[in-house]
Amino acid sequence: MPNASIEPFSPPPPPQCGITRLAPSPTGALHLGNARTFLVNWALARRQGWRIVLRIEDLDGPRVKPEAIEACVRTLGWLGIDWDIGPLIQSEDLGPCEQAMGALASRGLVYPVRADAVGDRRGRERATRRGGPGPRAGAVRRAGGRREPLPAGAASGGSGAAAV
Repeated sequence: MPNASIEPFSPPPPPQCGITRLAPSPTGALHLGNARTFLVNWALARRQGWRIVLRIEDLDGPRVKPEAIEACVRTLGWLGIDWDIGPLIQSEDLGPCEQAMGALASRGLVYPVRADAVGDRRGRERATRRGGPGPRAGAVRRAGGRREPLPAGAASGGSGAAAV
């Protein structure tokens, strides 16, 4: 029988400690689909030993309901979801957003967008006649002046800056 070298067993290295976030928007009651997603992400993060940040996404100005923040925190607790950091209120520290926007602007990837209420209304009216939802305020003007709607699921809103 040949001389076989047996190496001692060594367990795999522990996973690197990651970090994830739960980011509800306080515009009303926590949506069931968001609660499910938070629960799944929370379970996966805890299983991997990751840290969890609760960051309240309160940048949707007129739609934010201050009482929804407390209600969301209570609902997450009722579901058994906990977190290691937070709740952090995003509007209280815009520095990271400003830094990211500055980096994009320095590369020429940011430009102003003016939501044209009259144009959007007319576009919605045309789309409604065709059976569609119509353009949203916050459509993106790409290089060359072409106006294109934001991708599905992207934030939309009034005037501001957009990056492409």
